[in-house]
This record gives sequence, C-alpha cells and structure tokens, in this order.
Amino acid sequence: MSYSANRAKKGVSDRQRLLDKLQKRLGEKKTLKSLVSNRGYLKYIQEDGKTVCQLNETKIEQEELWDGMHGIVTNAPKTEQALTLLYRYRRLWVIEESFRINKYTLRMRPIYHFMDWRVKAHIALCYMAFALTRHLEYRVKIAQTKLSPQEILSALNSVQASILKHKKTGDRYRMPSPLKKEARMIYQTFGVKRSQDVEIYLP
Repeated sequence: MSYSANRAKKGVSDRQRLLDKLQKRLGEKKTLKSLVSNRGYLKYIQEDGKTVCQLNETKIEQEELWDGMHGIVTNAPKTEQALTLLYRYRRLWVIEESFRINKYTLRMRPIYHFMDWRVKAHIALCYMAFALTRHLEYRVKIAQTKLSPQEILSALNSVQASILKHKKTGDRYRMPSPLKKEARMIYQTFGVKRSQDVEIYLP
C-alpha cells in the first residue's frame, strides 16, 4: 500500500467533476432509467422509493478516505520487501513499451516468412536490434539527455548524403547533409566523427 499526494489530488478532481455532472442531471428531473444508463454514475446514486434519486453522501465520504491510496496484491514470498514489489510494479510500463518497440518501431510483426529458419532469423535480428536500441538509449541518457527509441531512429534516419555528378568529367561527389541536434548528440556519445567535407564518391 502506498500514498501519493498527486494521486489524491487527481482523485478529488475527478470525483468532483463527476458529482457536478450528477447534481446537474438530478436537478433536471431525469427519469431513473436515463440517470443510471451510464455505469459510472451508479456508485454515487441510491434509490429512495421508486422514483426519487439522490447523491449517496455516505458512499462519497467512504471513498474520500481512500484518496491517494494505491495497493497491489501479489503472490510473492513474504520475505520480499514492500518497496521492492512496488518498484517492480511501477516498472511494468517498461515491459509494455518494449513490446510496442518490437512490434511497431522494429516491425517484428507481422512476419511474412513461411520457412522456420527464416522466421527464427527474423525474430533474432529484431531482438538484436532491440538490444542495441536499448543500449543506445541508455548511453545517450547518461551522457546527454533522454531520447525515445522513435526519436533515436528518426535522428539516425535523417543522416544522409547527396551524390552529385560532374557534367564534364563524370566524376561523382558525396555531399553530406547537416547533422540534426539529436543525431550530433548520438554521434558524440559514441565518439563517432562524421566528416562534413565534400569527397569523391567511389561506389
């Protein structure tokens, strides 16, 4: 069980907003059926007789006692510390984010291969890319600032170069594009230098 002042403030605000809407609807003399059509209103309404509806003040007061409280139920051994369990629970978003990165950013799914070895190779490559992405995210965070995997991918994709061809000699030249702030940050983190000079391009 834990307490958060921010959670308590949000709980009070959300409940008051709902109660204001309820009070307005009760004042409009709506029928019982129209009032309870929204399940979110049910816990704050008690029926007095057949047609009279009013706010359940007792229920509201009981709920106020739990403002800001948050508890989790676990089957972990009793030797586990409460703060450790709470920390692990609050880190579940990292697992959910990892699934999103694999599915959408790295496009692990859908898989268009049919042979087993191709499917396994596809998953293995995506997993290695995910591990490198997380490592890159960690290194950038401790050295510079926090960048999401999507921001890192976008920054690196912006690193490009144009190939120009001389009309008379036929020689080709490579002209690098300017580095964006995020891309420069990533390069600096890993000590990689990128020349901005125009060079002869040898394919």
